[in-house]
Amino acid sequence: MRELTKESFEFRDYRLDVAERQLLLNGLSVPLTPKAFDVLAVLVQRSGRLVEKDELLRLVWDDAFVEESNIARIVHTLRRTLGEKEDKKFIETVAKRGYRFVAKVEAANGSLSRSTGIASHTKEIAAVPKRTSPQGDENGRSNVPKMLNGSRGLDGEVLPNDQASGRDHRQRGQQWIIFVGILLAAVVVTIGFVLTRPNPIAKDPAVNKSLAILPLRPINEENRDAVYELGIAESLIVKLSVGNGLMVRPLSATRVYRQIDENPTTAGQEQKVDYVLSSNYQVADGKIRVTAQLIDVESGAVAGVFKSEHDFSNVFQMQDQVANDIGNNLLTQFGSRQNGPKNERGTENEAAYRLFLQAEYIFDQVDKEDVGRAIGYLENAVKLDPNYARAYAALAYAYRHMGKGIVPAEEQYLRSKAAIERALELDPDLAEAHAVLGMVKSTAEADFVGAEAEYKRAVELDPRSTASREMYAMFLASTGRFDEGLDQIRIAQQLEPASISHDLTYGQILYYAHRYPEATDRFKGLLEKNKDVAYGYFWIWLLYDLQGNDAEAYEWFVKYKTQIKTPPEVLRTYQVAYDKSGWKGVLREQIIMDRKNLAPRNASVLNYEMACFSARLGDRENALKYLSRAYEERGFVTTLTKVDPYLDSLHGDARFDDLLRRIGLV
Repeated sequence: MRELTKESFEFRDYRLDVAERQLLLNGLSVPLTPKAFDVLAVLVQRSGRLVEKDELLRLVWDDAFVEESNIARIVHTLRRTLGEKEDKKFIETVAKRGYRFVAKVEAANGSLSRSTGIASHTKEIAAVPKRTSPQGDENGRSNVPKMLNGSRGLDGEVLPNDQASGRDHRQRGQQWIIFVGILLAAVVVTIGFVLTRPNPIAKDPAVNKSLAILPLRPINEENRDAVYELGIAESLIVKLSVGNGLMVRPLSATRVYRQIDENPTTAGQEQKVDYVLSSNYQVADGKIRVTAQLIDVESGAVAGVFKSEHDFSNVFQMQDQVANDIGNNLLTQFGSRQNGPKNERGTENEAAYRLFLQAEYIFDQVDKEDVGRAIGYLENAVKLDPNYARAYAALAYAYRHMGKGIVPAEEQYLRSKAAIERALELDPDLAEAHAVLGMVKSTAEADFVGAEAEYKRAVELDPRSTASREMYAMFLASTGRFDEGLDQIRIAQQLEPASISHDLTYGQILYYAHRYPEATDRFKGLLEKNKDVAYGYFWIWLLYDLQGNDAEAYEWFVKYKTQIKTPPEVLRTYQVAYDKSGWKGVLREQIIMDRKNLAPRNASVLNYEMACFSARLGDRENALKYLSRAYEERGFVTTLTKVDPYLDSLHGDARFDDLLRRIGLV
């Protein structure tokens, strides 16, 4: 292939960086396959003029044998990706000739080039990361906003297969014809046996069955699209979740299984289900073909195969058609029936939906950098569709709960409040929105009565919302109602058995309930399943400290710091402090470190941490000073002040009791 001039171009809110092979929307990467990027680059570089089909074939495919329909499919997907509408055109079709890029284009680093080539083919710029566990990232904060029913992994967008669809082959020998005939006969006999044997699932409809629907997998690994992989899975889950006698895992539990090489049986064992639906898809000739296998987890046997093929010109209509085809077959297979209304995806804007899925997948593997990117995706989603209530609710949660260390606490609150008010204005019955409003009321407005009313409303609207139950569980713990909190998190665990987030929350509630040995065992059990969960080490060193075991506390403190990649010179500082002054010296050194790192974006968290360690060291004055500062920052963590074991020594102090009243805890 010829080389494309390494320039950058801007059109509307997009920037096309040819050198980096990236399409950016308001600074955030928009996923494109290599061929789609190449086609867009050619059209943009020649903006305003007709690009003949033959020219596109020559430049992008370098004279390889490729059907013209490949161009049409890629252009169609580019239009969807760019969010093209009747009043906002990007690409014009010139009948029987080619295409013209009609949006106004400006060169970001010089005049427009009329180069005649394309950059060499490259792998997707953001491939799906290999997950370290069935549940999440190295910090053990997976599945955190479960209400976001999308990381870097979703940047691999699915486009139609751009390989040559068919070539003539030489006729093989007569022996091959005989062999194929025998093979076909065997297949026919096998199919007849499968179709006529009794259905082992449906023979007893009264027996409840459990099912996990995995994200779909592309036949061509290079061609990936979140709307197909997660969107169709979500539509199937919604359809089957209202089936009598059928327990279906939510998307928040299964979307982590997006690796091409995932073992469906292993996923089913982790999810503790009877059956797994494992599907693949292929996009070709303007259609999507989905083949789904129902797998018996215990035996590993295939219990059923279902197929669906539909035109994908209207993606959402296609999603629902595929879900109906396969879902109805599954309901029949399980001897069940659909019961109740279907939930809506919340938007008819495909580009906004894609950004929403990308954001929620990122939250499953969250770190601070990725949270900022996910927030950006959601902000763009609501720009594309200002009536997208689910995206506003997700954004509100992200601002308030996930914004720690990204924006100051006061700004987190203001952004979250505005987003949640908009979500509820658009959809007053959105369960996740009520749960987030409960969190805002308790953590920032000292309205614990109003908060509990919102949590209860959320659970009433959607009893299967694990996000609502997890938030409600921590709220109950913050008010000292530990057993009620454990009841809520147990229900969430039943819905998502493999969730690290639920395991962490369960352990935290035991910690705040002062049930130290149980909490220690819980976190150690979590680390046995996944040694990379950094927060497991964090809670264990706190627990050993509270139990007066200084040596074990320091050992696990070092493990935690190592897990989060603390620089060696900082680790040496802690070691010097421990050698000189023991465990208390380490806590003093940590307070010094927190002071050095204090900034507006993390002031609430670090002030609260310094208050806890100061109280543990017997420094009541500084503990109260730092705690007051954390509260003034509308800190999320201050709602735990009443039950935090590190602050036990402050109880009975009039200043502390006054602070509890201001927080709303008494």
